[in-house]
Amino acid sequence: MRAALGILATGLTLASCQAQQKERAEALLIAEAQAAVTEKMLDPNPVFRDVSVEEGGVSVCGTVNGMNRLGGYSGSRRFVWVKGGVAIIEDPNPRYRMREGVRDPAACMFNAQFDQCKGMPSSDSMSTCLAGF
Repeated sequence: MRAALGILATGLTLASCQAQQKERAEALLIAEAQAAVTEKMLDPNPVFRDVSVEEGGVSVCGTVNGMNRLGGYSGSRRFVWVKGGVAIIEDPNPRYRMREGVRDPAACMFNAQFDQCKGMPSSDSMSTCLAGF
């Protein structure tokens, strides 16, 4: 009986340690992503919301809002950071999303990567984004 309780306690301890290690790894990825996104913004202290790590820790995504030159917040924009340091912030100007009725492949790929990071089904995929180009 004591042996069984000892094994159970050891198993619970290991599971707890693994969960803590995963949380620490995700926190480090989020901090690295936020630093990379902040470098691309005017505001040195932007507000991050709805930040999540893609399953497997390949990318981090969420929304960011920072102050503009006039001191007001410019509005939330989506971002994707890919492990290795590439941070992409969605262009707030809608002109880049559509050109003469043809989808911009860069915007399409951003949407596909963001949806993948959030674990959402996407109507966009890399192959559909490049179709016709």
